Amino acid sequence: MYRLSNDKGITLVELLAAIALIGIIGVISFRLLTGMFSANLIAENDISLKQEANIILTSIREKAQVEDVELQVPEEESLLVNGKDVLTKDDIIITEFHAENRSDSEETVEKSLFPSNSGSSFTSEVSETLVVSMSITTKEGTSIYEISSVIPGLADPNRNYTIETPEEDDPNSPGSGGDDEDPSPEPPAYEIFTTQEEFEALDPANINGWVEGHPDSNNEYTLTENTILDSRFPRNYQGQNTFEENFWAKYDNMYLNNHNVTIEESMYVNHESIWNNNNSVKAGGNALFRDDVTIRTQSSFDAFNTYFRGNISVPNSGIIDTRGSIRVDGKTILRSQAKLKTNGYFFANGSVNLSNNTNRIEAVEDIYLNSGGTLNGASIQSGGTMNLDGGFTLQNNASLTSGGVMNGSGSMTLRSNSTLYAEDSIDLDGSFLVDGTITSEGDISIYGSVSGSGTICATGNISTIGAVGQQVKIKDNRNNFNGCK
Repeated sequence: MYRLSNDKGITLVELLAAIALIGIIGVISFRLLTGMFSANLIAENDISLKQEANIILTSIREKAQVEDVELQVPEEESLLVNGKDVLTKDDIIITEFHAENRSDSEETVEKSLFPSNSGSSFTSEVSETLVVSMSITTKEGTSIYEISSVIPGLADPNRNYTIETPEEDDPNSPGSGGDDEDPSPEPPAYEIFTTQEEFEALDPANINGWVEGHPDSNNEYTLTENTILDSRFPRNYQGQNTFEENFWAKYDNMYLNNHNVTIEESMYVNHESIWNNNNSVKAGGNALFRDDVTIRTQSSFDAFNTYFRGNISVPNSGIIDTRGSIRVDGKTILRSQAKLKTNGYFFANGSVNLSNNTNRIEAVEDIYLNSGGTLNGASIQSGGTMNLDGGFTLQNNASLTSGGVMNGSGSMTLRSNSTLYAEDSIDLDGSFLVDGTITSEGDISIYGSVSGSGTICATGNISTIGAVGQQVKIKDNRNNFNGCK
């Protein structure tokens, strides 16, 4: 049997063919790598633009909610809000900026500040609704982002930053009692706090004329002056206790059991508060708790702005329902049908833990969860922006819902049909395990790895920086968004 062999090696033609093939493979690989790097760069720029836009709008909103604002765009690299530059990144420029005022008279004042009228200013009073729209881009022009926002003014019916007090009757007007009646004084108008710093001003030392006392049968359980509580509430009395001015539990813990307490003005509590068994506490003004608070067994609390410096624990159908904002520096713990609701903002500086599907936290305005938390079948809902910092775990159909933008930093786990939902864009920075659903009516940007078998859906575009697991479903306006509804 013969064997074929070639002792001369490869031919020149074979060598040239091999070199050509290697060259083709090298060109294709280079183009693929270049395309991947370009795509990552574009996605990073998109996320950077959206984050900068949110920072700018948040800065304008925080100012416009508490004072008149002056807006000015002297150049493409600068945006001044009351003289302070809020454009923080050097590689981002403004291409268009438009501002508009809407007042009670329904007259509209609008002005383009850039590129036309650069250097001129636009002023919006705190009572007016401010509408801002802008377009920003990277200096290289690789990405562009457009956004607009409506910031309700104090006079806007959709914003309840001030509780209006009734006007005093004119003693000479028809139907009034004239000199025969002594009209009651108006209560002060309390404003909803929009920043954490405003809570720092709550201090009983700012109030003069304190007297010591306590409700009992001698005063018919009613005190008419600014009262420092010098004794615990009577244990055998389960009726109404009324404080017609301010209230201060200065010396001892505040224990309640089957009590109804009404405080016409503000309340201050220096030590631990434990309310058992069907208590009702209502304050017409603000409230400050300097230690831990426990509200148990169908007890309820109602006040205006409320500052909890310690932990707040609400088990067994307890309810917190405020007409202002809430700040909690310690842990927020809700169990067994407990609920927390605020007509303003919710600031949680400690972790938030909600243990079952009957627990709920609601805020009409923005929510700031600054130290992570755990939701087991429970829900947290904001009417405005939701800001998430720290690690979060959602399981058993738990949900985080934002009526505006949702921003997040830190790891997050969504299990057992749990959901994140925002009516505007979602920007998340961290690693994610998604066995539930993330849905946005705008764009979604995720800077970090995503694993699991869940779904990420957006009516706009989805941008991801980091590895995405093969079982994660990505659906946006380029990829069958309707399929995730």
